Amino acid sequence: MEKAKEAYPWVSFAVFSLVFAGIFALLVAVTRTPLFAIQTSKDYFYSSLAAHVIFSIVIWFLVFQVGIWHIAFPEVKRDKFSFIAVIAGSALIAFPALFGLGTPYMNNYVPVIGSPFFYLGLSLFGLAFLVNVFKYLPQARQNILSDDNTKQLASVSVIISFIMMASLIPSFIRAGGEQDMRLYFEKAFWIPGHIQQFLNASMMLIGWQFLLKIEGVETPASKWLKYTNIFFLVSALPLLYGLTTDPLSGSVQYAVLYSFGIGIGVPVLIHTVYLLSRFPKRLSSIAAQSLIFSLIVYYTGEVIAYLGLSGQDLRIPAHYHGVLTAATLTLMGMTFYIIYTVKGRVYLQGLAKLQPAIYGIGMMLFIAGLYFAGKMGASRKAYEFGYQKSSGVAHAMNLMGIGGGIAVIGGIFFVLYAAVSILKDKSHDKV
Repeated sequence: MEKAKEAYPWVSFAVFSLVFAGIFALLVAVTRTPLFAIQTSKDYFYSSLAAHVIFSIVIWFLVFQVGIWHIAFPEVKRDKFSFIAVIAGSALIAFPALFGLGTPYMNNYVPVIGSPFFYLGLSLFGLAFLVNVFKYLPQARQNILSDDNTKQLASVSVIISFIMMASLIPSFIRAGGEQDMRLYFEKAFWIPGHIQQFLNASMMLIGWQFLLKIEGVETPASKWLKYTNIFFLVSALPLLYGLTTDPLSGSVQYAVLYSFGIGIGVPVLIHTVYLLSRFPKRLSSIAAQSLIFSLIVYYTGEVIAYLGLSGQDLRIPAHYHGVLTAATLTLMGMTFYIIYTVKGRVYLQGLAKLQPAIYGIGMMLFIAGLYFAGKMGASRKAYEFGYQKSSGVAHAMNLMGIGGGIAVIGGIFFVLYAAVSILKDKSHDKV
């Protein structure tokens, strides 16, 4: 943590990316909650949903990932270009969504808004991330078999990031003959988007190790974890099969099932056993609370997946909100301690101590609402109010809305204490 200063600008910007994610999420939630039934333009609804996904999944995770690399590999020098490019790219992405410019395409993983501003912003952001991937690649090669589990996992994440970025060009080339723009982007981002899920999982695992160390828990070298991390990395490779054929074909779906179900599921389970065997004794600490709710939400999402999913209903977002929220909770816990290390204190600590529980409980209700609505046939990514045909779906969607509201409060708590602490002068005594 002595090198947290190197990561601080990236973590700070990741925090502010969640401000925009929250704004767009609120716009989406009020149009889908029967208690409010606020209807806006259909394109604006989809643009808000696209921007929410971009800021909460792509920008938040990838920017924080660079911050993690700064901590894991402090010997690598920071560059100003990529950081400025990330800020500029993010602003260009937000612009058409805020002002309703361009046609939204609700493809998976990286939904797109058909606007020159959006295309330029996404390209600039991707270039900035790629610069950091190449910058950290030599360290990743050197430490891929490190006995330090955190450093090894960071190395794995750099290599996965390289694979993800390298897959973009062949993915776009293969999708090139597609006339339907939504389907074009669906195919173009299908394989890179699936690879990013390995990257997100690696961040969650790094975060677990980080929070254990913060609590003073010994994390000795483990051959089990070392080999598990290599298996985790290798399990992402079958996804590259999708670059040689139609990425939406049934055969690629089997590769995805193997890679996700075994390649992510088994390593995370082994890390979970390791985590539980060394769990912090202070259960009231922010680190412990972040770990507890990360575990609960993650395995809720996993159980939903193993119960069976349909590509057209709300059980799919119920699943991925579970596993992605688990990673987000971990990164939120990390943020608290990074700010404390750099600034010497964290303002509004009362909110900070409540935040993991409020956010975690809210997301659990949100996920439950999505799951039960989906099980009753409610469509995903739909602007129409399907609950009007079923009181059961209406109750489930209200549960989703209530849970979403609670989660928004937890998110506001996080953004509030983090943003105030980041913006305040640090010339104060430690708490």
